[in-house]
Amino acid sequence: MPIDPITFIAAKRDGNKHTPDEIGAFIKGALSGEIRDYQVSAWLMAICLNGLSFSETFALTKAMAESGKIYGWDRSGPPLVDKHSTGGVGDTVTLIAAPLVASMGMRMGKHSGRGLGHTGGTIDKIESIPHLRTKFSEDEFKNIVNTVGCAIASQDEDMTPADGMLYSLRDVTATVDNEALIASSIMSKKIAGGAQSLLLDIKVGHGAFMKDVVQARSLANLMARLGKNAGINVKSLLTSMDEPLGNAIGNSLDVKEAIAVLNNQTPFGYPLRLASVEIAARLSVMCGIETLNKARITASNRITTGDAAEKFKQMIEMQGGNPEIVDKPIKFLPTAKTILKIPSHDEGVVYSCDALAIGELVRDLGGGRKSKSDKIDPEVGIILHVRMNGHVEVGQTLCEVHTNDKLDRDETIERATDAFKIFKKSTRKHDLFLN
Repeated sequence: MPIDPITFIAAKRDGNKHTPDEIGAFIKGALSGEIRDYQVSAWLMAICLNGLSFSETFALTKAMAESGKIYGWDRSGPPLVDKHSTGGVGDTVTLIAAPLVASMGMRMGKHSGRGLGHTGGTIDKIESIPHLRTKFSEDEFKNIVNTVGCAIASQDEDMTPADGMLYSLRDVTATVDNEALIASSIMSKKIAGGAQSLLLDIKVGHGAFMKDVVQARSLANLMARLGKNAGINVKSLLTSMDEPLGNAIGNSLDVKEAIAVLNNQTPFGYPLRLASVEIAARLSVMCGIETLNKARITASNRITTGDAAEKFKQMIEMQGGNPEIVDKPIKFLPTAKTILKIPSHDEGVVYSCDALAIGELVRDLGGGRKSKSDKIDPEVGIILHVRMNGHVEVGQTLCEVHTNDKLDRDETIERATDAFKIFKKSTRKHDLFLN
Protein backbone atom coordinates (compact mmCIF):
# COMPACT_ATOMS: atom_id res chain seq x y z
CA MET A 1 0.00 0.00 0.00
CA PRO A 2 1.61 3.33 -1.03
CA ILE A 3 1.62 6.01 1.65
CA ASP A 4 1.91 9.78 1.64
CA PRO A 5 4.88 10.45 3.97
CA ILE A 6 3.88 14.04 4.69
CA THR A 7 0.42 13.05 5.90
CA PHE A 8 1.94 10.16 7.87
CA ILE A 9 4.49 12.42 9.61
CA ALA A 10 1.88 15.08 10.33
CA ALA A 11 -0.35 12.50 12.00
CA LYS A 12 2.32 11.64 14.56
CA ARG A 13 3.30 15.31 14.94
CA ASP A 14 -0.29 16.00 15.95
CA GLY A 15 -0.37 13.09 18.40
CA ASN A 16 -2.47 10.71 16.32
CA LYS A 17 -2.00 6.94 16.01
CA HIS A 18 -0.84 4.99 12.96
CA THR A 19 -2.36 1.71 11.83
CA PRO A 20 -0.08 -1.35 11.46
CA ASP A 21 -0.51 -1.20 7.66
CA GLU A 22 0.57 2.45 7.61
CA ILE A 23 3.69 1.71 9.66
CA GLY A 24 4.55 -1.28 7.47
CA ALA A 25 4.16 0.80 4.30
CA PHE A 26 6.26 3.66 5.73
CA ILE A 27 9.10 1.33 6.75
CA LYS A 28 9.02 -0.37 3.35
CA GLY A 29 9.17 2.99 1.58
CA ALA A 30 11.98 4.24 3.82
CA LEU A 31 14.04 1.12 3.18
CA SER A 32 13.56 1.35 -0.59
CA GLY A 33 14.50 5.03 -0.64
CA GLU A 34 11.11 6.20 -1.84
CA ILE A 35 10.73 8.00 1.47
CA ARG A 36 13.70 10.29 2.11
CA ASP A 37 16.01 10.19 5.12
CA TYR A 38 14.95 13.66 6.24
CA GLN A 39 11.33 12.54 6.27
CA VAL A 40 12.18 9.47 8.35
CA SER A 41 14.15 11.71 10.72
CA ALA A 42 11.16 14.02 11.11
CA TRP A 43 8.97 11.03 11.99
CA LEU A 44 11.48 9.78 14.55
CA MET A 45 11.50 13.17 16.25
CA ALA A 46 7.69 13.22 16.25
CA ILE A 47 7.80 9.82 18.01
CA CYS A 48 10.15 11.22 20.66
CA LEU A 49 7.76 14.11 21.24
CA ASN A 50 4.43 12.26 21.12
CA GLY A 51 5.28 8.59 21.68
CA LEU A 52 4.03 5.32 20.24
CA SER A 53 1.21 3.20 21.60
CA PHE A 54 1.89 -0.48 22.24
CA SER A 55 0.11 -1.51 19.05
CA GLU A 56 2.21 0.98 17.07
CA THR A 57 5.40 -0.23 18.76
CA PHE A 58 4.62 -3.85 17.95
CA ALA A 59 3.77 -2.95 14.35
CA LEU A 60 7.13 -1.17 14.03
CA THR A 61 8.94 -4.15 15.62
CA LYS A 62 7.23 -6.59 13.26
CA ALA A 63 7.91 -4.43 10.19
CA MET A 64 11.62 -4.21 11.03
CA ALA A 65 11.87 -7.95 11.75
CA GLU A 66 10.18 -8.80 8.46
CA SER A 67 12.32 -6.36 6.46
CA GLY A 68 15.02 -9.04 6.11
CA LYS A 69 15.91 -12.64 6.80
CA ILE A 70 14.19 -14.50 9.63
CA TYR A 71 16.08 -17.55 10.89
CA GLY A 72 14.15 -20.79 11.00
CA TRP A 73 15.43 -23.49 13.35
CA ASP A 74 14.82 -27.20 13.84
CA ARG A 75 12.57 -27.16 16.88
CA SER A 76 13.11 -30.86 17.56
CA GLY A 77 16.59 -30.20 18.95
CA PRO A 78 17.55 -28.74 22.34
CA PRO A 79 15.76 -25.52 23.37
CA LEU A 80 16.97 -22.44 21.51
CA VAL A 81 17.73 -19.55 23.87
CA ASP A 82 19.20 -16.07 23.69
CA LYS A 83 20.22 -13.30 26.07
CA HIS A 84 20.55 -9.60 25.50
CA SER A 85 22.44 -7.02 27.54
CA THR A 86 21.59 -3.35 27.25
CA GLY A 87 25.30 -2.56 27.48
CA GLY A 88 27.80 -2.14 30.26
CA VAL A 89 31.45 -1.97 31.30
CA GLY A 90 33.39 -5.14 32.02
CA ASP A 91 30.37 -7.12 30.86
CA THR A 92 31.72 -10.32 29.31
CA VAL A 93 28.72 -12.46 30.20
CA THR A 94 27.96 -13.60 26.63
CA LEU A 95 31.40 -15.21 26.24
CA ILE A 96 30.73 -17.21 29.40
CA ALA A 97 26.98 -17.78 29.17
CA ALA A 98 26.96 -19.12 25.59
CA PRO A 99 29.19 -22.14 26.28
CA LEU A 100 27.68 -22.50 29.74
CA VAL A 101 24.10 -22.91 28.47
CA ALA A 102 25.39 -25.27 25.77
CA SER A 103 26.93 -27.45 28.48
CA MET A 104 23.52 -27.47 30.23
CA GLY A 105 21.64 -28.88 27.24
CA MET A 106 20.44 -25.73 25.49
CA ARG A 107 21.42 -24.00 22.23
CA MET A 108 22.44 -20.36 21.93
CA GLY A 109 22.89 -18.85 18.48
CA LYS A 110 24.08 -15.37 19.42
CA HIS A 111 24.16 -12.48 16.97
CA SER A 112 26.05 -9.74 18.78
CA GLY A 113 27.11 -6.20 18.09
CA ARG A 114 30.20 -4.04 18.26
CA GLY A 115 30.90 -1.49 20.94
CA LEU A 116 30.04 2.18 20.60
CA GLY A 117 30.73 4.81 23.22
CA HIS A 118 31.83 3.69 26.68
CA THR A 119 30.24 0.21 26.48
CA GLY A 120 32.10 -2.77 25.06
CA GLY A 121 30.92 -4.96 22.20
CA THR A 122 30.93 -8.76 22.29
CA ILE A 123 32.15 -9.05 18.69
CA ASP A 124 35.10 -6.72 19.31
CA LYS A 125 36.01 -8.83 22.31
CA ILE A 126 35.84 -12.25 20.69
CA GLU A 127 37.65 -11.01 17.58
CA SER A 128 40.69 -10.51 19.85
CA ILE A 129 41.15 -14.25 19.39
CA PRO A 130 43.48 -14.64 16.39
CA HIS A 131 41.89 -16.00 13.20
CA LEU A 132 38.46 -16.43 14.79
CA ARG A 133 35.60 -15.73 12.37
CA THR A 134 32.38 -13.96 13.26
CA LYS A 135 30.78 -13.78 9.80
CA PHE A 136 28.92 -16.86 8.57
CA SER A 137 26.29 -17.92 6.11
CA GLU A 138 23.02 -18.99 7.71
CA ASP A 139 23.84 -22.66 7.10
CA GLU A 140 27.33 -22.31 8.63
CA PHE A 141 25.96 -20.54 11.67
CA LYS A 142 23.24 -23.11 12.25
CA ASN A 143 25.72 -25.96 11.83
CA ILE A 144 27.98 -24.59 14.59
CA VAL A 145 25.03 -24.02 16.93
CA ASN A 146 23.59 -27.48 16.29
CA THR A 147 27.00 -29.20 16.58
CA VAL A 148 28.46 -27.42 19.61
CA GLY A 149 25.39 -25.88 21.18
CA CYS A 150 26.55 -22.28 20.77
CA ALA A 151 28.01 -19.77 18.34
CA ILE A 152 28.72 -16.04 18.52
CA ALA A 153 28.46 -14.15 15.24
CA SER A 154 28.33 -10.55 14.11
CA GLN A 155 24.97 -9.21 13.04
CA ASP A 156 23.83 -10.79 9.76
CA GLU A 157 23.57 -7.92 7.26
CA ASP A 158 20.45 -9.53 5.79
CA MET A 159 18.67 -9.43 9.17
CA THR A 160 16.51 -6.41 10.06
CA PRO A 161 17.96 -3.97 7.48
CA ALA A 162 15.17 -1.52 8.40
CA ASP A 163 16.48 -1.41 11.96
CA GLY A 164 19.97 -0.60 10.71
CA MET A 165 18.57 2.18 8.55
CA LEU A 166 16.54 3.67 11.39
CA TYR A 167 19.35 3.41 13.93
CA SER A 168 21.82 5.22 11.66
CA LEU A 169 19.35 8.13 11.59
CA ARG A 170 18.54 7.97 15.30
CA ASP A 171 22.24 8.14 16.08
CA VAL A 172 22.66 11.53 14.38
CA THR A 173 19.28 13.12 15.17
CA ALA A 174 19.18 12.83 18.99
CA THR A 175 16.38 10.27 18.81
CA VAL A 176 18.13 7.27 20.40
CA ASP A 177 16.72 7.80 23.90
CA ASN A 178 13.14 6.70 23.31
CA GLU A 179 11.73 3.62 25.01
CA ALA A 180 9.54 2.47 22.12
CA LEU A 181 12.37 2.87 19.59
CA ILE A 182 14.84 1.09 21.86
CA ALA A 183 12.48 -1.81 22.52
CA SER A 184 11.43 -2.24 18.89
CA SER A 185 15.05 -2.17 17.73
CA ILE A 186 16.15 -4.87 20.17
CA MET A 187 13.12 -7.09 19.78
CA SER A 188 13.05 -6.92 15.96
CA LYS A 189 16.50 -8.53 15.93
CA LYS A 190 15.47 -11.15 18.47
CA ILE A 191 12.37 -12.08 16.47
CA ALA A 192 14.49 -12.38 13.33
CA GLY A 193 17.03 -14.55 15.21
CA GLY A 194 14.39 -17.17 15.96
CA ALA A 195 15.02 -17.83 19.67
CA GLN A 196 12.27 -19.51 21.69
CA SER A 197 13.31 -18.04 25.04
CA LEU A 198 15.03 -14.70 25.63
CA LEU A 199 16.49 -13.32 28.86
CA LEU A 200 16.99 -9.56 28.94
CA ASP A 201 19.91 -8.41 31.08
CA ILE A 202 18.97 -4.79 31.78
CA LYS A 203 21.91 -2.84 33.19
CA VAL A 204 21.06 -0.10 35.69
CA GLY A 205 23.31 2.58 37.17
CA HIS A 206 25.84 5.28 36.46
CA GLY A 207 27.67 3.28 33.79
CA ALA A 208 24.50 2.08 32.06
CA PHE A 209 22.10 3.56 29.56
CA MET A 210 19.29 3.10 32.11
CA LYS A 211 20.09 5.18 35.20
CA ASP A 212 17.29 4.04 37.53
CA VAL A 213 15.31 0.91 38.29
CA VAL A 214 11.92 2.39 37.38
CA GLN A 215 13.12 3.28 33.89
CA ALA A 216 14.74 -0.14 33.47
CA ARG A 217 11.62 -2.03 34.57
CA SER A 218 9.47 -0.06 32.16
CA LEU A 219 11.74 -0.99 29.23
CA ALA A 220 11.88 -4.64 30.35
CA ASN A 221 8.09 -4.86 30.61
CA LEU A 222 7.61 -3.35 27.16
CA MET A 223 10.06 -5.80 25.56
CA ALA A 224 8.42 -8.73 27.36
CA ARG A 225 5.03 -7.69 25.94
CA LEU A 226 6.50 -7.37 22.45
CA GLY A 227 8.08 -10.81 22.78
CA LYS A 228 4.82 -12.38 23.98
CA ASN A 229 2.99 -10.95 20.96
CA ALA A 230 5.65 -12.49 18.72
CA GLY A 231 5.51 -15.90 20.43
CA ILE A 232 8.80 -15.55 22.34
CA ASN A 233 9.13 -16.32 26.05
CA VAL A 234 10.82 -13.20 27.45
CA LYS A 235 11.99 -12.59 31.02
CA SER A 236 14.28 -9.91 32.44
CA LEU A 237 17.04 -9.53 34.99
CA LEU A 238 18.13 -6.11 36.27
CA THR A 239 21.83 -5.90 37.15
CA SER A 240 23.85 -3.07 38.65
CA MET A 241 26.28 -1.07 36.53
CA ASP A 242 27.49 1.46 39.10
CA GLU A 243 30.87 -0.28 38.91
CA PRO A 244 32.24 -2.56 36.15
CA LEU A 245 30.80 -6.07 36.23
CA GLY A 246 34.22 -7.70 35.87
CA ASN A 247 37.72 -6.56 36.77
CA ALA A 248 38.86 -6.54 33.14
CA ILE A 249 37.77 -3.78 30.76
CA GLY A 250 39.21 -3.97 27.24
CA ASN A 251 38.83 -6.49 24.46
CA SER A 252 41.61 -9.05 24.87
CA LEU A 253 41.57 -8.47 28.65
CA ASP A 254 37.85 -9.27 28.65
CA VAL A 255 38.51 -12.54 26.82
CA LYS A 256 41.22 -13.49 29.31
CA GLU A 257 38.84 -12.88 32.18
CA ALA A 258 36.02 -14.86 30.54
CA ILE A 259 38.46 -17.75 30.15
CA ALA A 260 39.46 -17.42 33.81
CA VAL A 261 35.80 -17.74 34.84
CA LEU A 262 35.25 -20.74 32.56
CA ASN A 263 38.41 -22.35 33.92
CA ASN A 264 37.10 -22.04 37.49
CA GLN A 265 39.82 -19.56 38.44
CA THR A 266 37.52 -16.97 40.02
CA PRO A 267 35.60 -17.10 43.33
CA PHE A 268 31.99 -18.30 43.31
CA GLY A 269 30.80 -14.86 44.41
CA TYR A 270 32.75 -12.89 41.81
CA PRO A 271 30.16 -10.60 40.13
CA LEU A 272 30.94 -11.58 36.53
CA ARG A 273 30.77 -15.28 37.38
CA LEU A 274 27.67 -14.80 39.52
CA ALA A 275 25.85 -12.95 36.72
CA SER A 276 26.80 -15.57 34.12
CA VAL A 277 25.60 -18.43 36.31
CA GLU A 278 22.36 -16.59 37.12
CA ILE A 279 21.59 -15.91 33.45
CA ALA A 280 22.28 -19.51 32.44
CA ALA A 281 20.17 -20.78 35.34
CA ARG A 282 17.22 -18.54 34.52
CA LEU A 283 17.31 -19.62 30.88
CA SER A 284 17.20 -23.23 32.04
CA VAL A 285 14.10 -22.45 34.12
CA MET A 286 12.47 -20.69 31.17
CA CYS A 287 12.98 -23.85 29.11
CA GLY A 288 11.38 -25.99 31.82
CA ILE A 289 14.56 -27.96 32.46
CA GLU A 290 15.07 -27.35 36.20
CA THR A 291 13.94 -25.22 39.12
CA LEU A 292 15.99 -22.07 39.71
CA ASN A 293 17.99 -23.35 42.70
CA LYS A 294 18.82 -26.62 40.95
CA ALA A 295 19.73 -24.76 37.75
CA ARG A 296 22.12 -22.49 39.67
CA ILE A 297 23.86 -25.58 41.08
CA THR A 298 24.01 -27.19 37.64
CA ALA A 299 25.45 -24.06 36.02
CA SER A 300 28.07 -23.70 38.73
CA ASN A 301 28.98 -27.38 38.42
CA ARG A 302 29.43 -27.07 34.66
CA ILE A 303 32.12 -24.49 35.35
CA THR A 304 33.89 -26.45 38.09
CA THR A 305 33.94 -29.66 36.04
CA GLY A 306 35.31 -27.91 32.94
CA ASP A 307 32.31 -28.80 30.77
CA ALA A 308 31.60 -25.15 29.92
CA ALA A 309 35.25 -24.48 29.08
CA GLU A 310 35.22 -27.49 26.76
CA LYS A 311 32.21 -26.07 24.91
CA PHE A 312 34.07 -22.77 24.54
CA LYS A 313 37.02 -24.64 23.02
CA GLN A 314 34.75 -26.40 20.55
CA MET A 315 33.06 -23.15 19.57
CA ILE A 316 36.38 -21.36 19.05
CA GLU A 317 37.69 -24.20 16.89
CA MET A 318 34.56 -24.30 14.70
CA GLN A 319 34.77 -20.51 14.30
CA GLY A 320 38.35 -20.75 13.04
CA GLY A 321 40.34 -19.97 16.19
CA ASN A 322 42.86 -22.04 18.10
CA PRO A 323 41.15 -23.83 21.02
CA GLU A 324 44.48 -23.93 22.92
CA ILE A 325 43.76 -20.32 23.84
CA VAL A 326 41.47 -21.59 26.60
CA ASP A 327 44.44 -23.31 28.24
CA LYS A 328 47.07 -20.67 27.41
CA PRO A 329 45.36 -17.28 26.95
CA ILE A 330 48.51 -15.26 27.66
CA LYS A 331 50.34 -17.06 24.84
CA PHE A 332 47.73 -16.34 22.17
CA LEU A 333 45.98 -13.08 23.07
CA PRO A 334 47.49 -9.69 22.14
CA THR A 335 48.95 -7.51 24.91
CA ALA A 336 49.71 -3.80 25.23
CA LYS A 337 53.29 -2.56 25.29
CA THR A 338 52.95 -0.55 28.52
CA ILE A 339 51.28 -1.29 31.85
CA LEU A 340 50.80 1.62 34.27
CA LYS A 341 50.07 0.74 37.88
CA ILE A 342 47.84 3.40 39.43
CA PRO A 343 48.47 3.81 43.18
CA SER A 344 46.04 5.06 45.82
CA HIS A 345 46.92 8.41 47.38
CA ASP A 346 44.61 7.75 50.30
CA GLU A 347 43.85 5.15 52.92
CA GLY A 348 40.24 4.17 53.41
CA VAL A 349 37.29 2.42 51.81
CA VAL A 350 36.41 2.53 48.10
CA TYR A 351 33.11 4.41 47.92
CA SER A 352 32.87 4.29 44.13
CA CYS A 353 34.60 2.72 41.17
CA ASP A 354 33.08 4.79 38.35
CA ALA A 355 32.02 2.46 35.52
CA LEU A 356 31.31 5.35 33.15
CA ALA A 357 34.68 7.04 33.73
CA ILE A 358 36.54 3.74 33.34
CA GLY A 359 34.62 2.81 30.19
CA GLU A 360 35.31 6.22 28.65
CA LEU A 361 39.01 5.99 29.49
CA VAL A 362 39.28 2.56 27.83
CA ARG A 363 37.47 3.96 24.81
CA ASP A 364 39.92 6.88 24.56
CA LEU A 365 42.89 4.53 24.94
CA GLY A 366 41.68 2.92 21.70
CA GLY A 367 39.61 0.10 23.16
CA GLY A 368 36.27 1.55 22.04
CA ARG A 369 34.67 3.85 19.49
CA LYS A 370 33.27 7.35 19.39
CA SER A 371 31.99 6.72 15.86
CA LYS A 372 31.25 3.49 14.01
CA SER A 373 34.24 3.98 11.69
CA ASP A 374 36.81 4.05 14.51
CA LYS A 375 39.25 1.14 14.65
CA ILE A 376 39.61 -0.92 17.81
CA ASP A 377 42.91 -1.64 19.56
CA PRO A 378 42.31 -5.08 21.15
CA GLU A 379 45.38 -4.80 23.40
CA VAL A 380 44.47 -1.83 25.61
CA GLY A 381 42.30 -1.67 28.68
CA ILE A 382 42.13 -1.57 32.46
CA ILE A 383 42.31 -4.25 35.15
CA LEU A 384 40.77 -3.32 38.48
CA HIS A 385 42.60 -4.30 41.65
CA VAL A 386 39.95 -2.95 44.04
CA ARG A 387 36.16 -2.75 44.04
CA MET A 388 33.46 -0.88 45.93
CA ASN A 389 33.59 -1.27 49.74
CA GLY A 390 37.13 -2.64 49.59
CA HIS A 391 39.77 -1.26 51.96
CA VAL A 392 42.92 0.30 50.47
CA GLU A 393 46.23 1.55 51.84
CA VAL A 394 48.31 4.46 50.58
CA GLY A 395 50.38 3.22 47.63
CA GLN A 396 48.20 0.18 47.01
CA THR A 397 47.42 -0.40 43.33
CA LEU A 398 43.89 0.67 42.37
CA CYS A 399 44.13 -0.58 38.81
CA GLU A 400 46.46 -1.38 35.93
CA VAL A 401 46.16 0.59 32.71
CA HIS A 402 47.26 -1.36 29.62
CA THR A 403 48.16 1.25 27.02
CA ASN A 404 49.84 1.73 23.67
CA ASP A 405 50.28 5.45 24.43
CA LYS A 406 47.42 6.78 22.33
CA LEU A 407 46.64 9.11 25.25
CA ASP A 408 49.08 11.37 27.09
CA ARG A 409 50.47 9.43 30.04
CA ASP A 410 49.77 12.12 32.64
CA GLU A 411 46.17 12.41 31.45
CA THR A 412 45.78 8.64 31.59
CA ILE A 413 47.06 8.45 35.17
CA GLU A 414 44.92 11.38 36.30
CA ARG A 415 41.71 9.99 34.77
CA ALA A 416 42.34 6.49 36.14
CA THR A 417 42.98 7.89 39.62
CA ASP A 418 39.88 10.09 39.53
CA ALA A 419 37.67 7.08 38.69
CA PHE A 420 38.01 5.95 42.32
CA LYS A 421 36.51 7.75 45.30
CA ILE A 422 38.02 6.74 48.65
CA PHE A 423 36.61 7.83 52.00
CA LYS A 424 37.98 7.25 55.49
CA LYS A 425 34.92 5.34 56.64
CA SER A 426 32.27 4.43 54.14
CA THR A 427 30.11 1.50 53.30
CA ARG A 428 27.78 1.62 50.34
CA LYS A 429 24.97 -0.82 49.70
CA HIS A 430 25.64 -2.54 46.42
CA ASP A 431 23.42 -5.36 45.20
CA LEU A 432 24.31 -7.03 41.91
CA PHE A 433 20.74 -8.08 41.11
CA LEU A 434 18.03 -5.43 41.42
CA ASN A 435 14.87 -7.54 40.89
